[in-house]
Amino acid sequence: MEQFPGIPDRSLEACGDFVADPFLRDWAMATLVGDGPLHNPDHWHLRFASLLFVWAPTTFRSQGRVVVGTAQLGKQQGANGKREFLEWSYARLNGGELPDFVVTLCAPWFQDRLLDMDGRAVCAVIDHELYHCGQEVDPVFGVPKFTKAGLPKFAVRGHDVEEFVGVAARWGAWSEGLEQFRQALNNPQFPAGSRRDRGLGLEAVCGCGALVRSTI
Repeated sequence: MEQFPGIPDRSLEACGDFVADPFLRDWAMATLVGDGPLHNPDHWHLRFASLLFVWAPTTFRSQGRVVVGTAQLGKQQGANGKREFLEWSYARLNGGELPDFVVTLCAPWFQDRLLDMDGRAVCAVIDHELYHCGQEVDPVFGVPKFTKAGLPKFAVRGHDVEEFVGVAARWGAWSEGLEQFRQALNNPQFPAGSRRDRGLGLEAVCGCGALVRSTI
């Protein structure tokens, strides 16, 4: 496995700017999208995508929770001025080409995980954001959509499960989605304490559960 590239120093400055990281993109493509040891077949369509990874100098809160990562389409919607500015900014960070997806990660949070040698958290958040970088699905037949050229049609994908911990504590896995989530948590591909869960380095692994909640 390729070693995790780390975080650029200027991303950790208090008044730092957003910093594009092609090395992190290459690591994610090789490790999670490609045929690396943490390969995730659910990300197959991203082999055809242009991904821009950006470090943010701070975290922020949304609905009372700390947000440590986001994923969105490079092509924006909304008012012309804001849309054009954002698309220009993403293209500038991506070498002049508007990317299909922009993954933004909050540098201070990741730096703390690296110092704690918490490789599962690092990989899980990045894996989580890549799940948001989805492929359009036909609403009737439920099959993936492709362009006339045979390439995937990209779209932002929502979470499989939206629920409160308190409801799950009271009612358990009351829906099919929650039952699937419960089974996944009970049988993770890379469980905590496994041989690969020994620091980040070359042996970092992925996890989910509470970690996923921290990124919503």
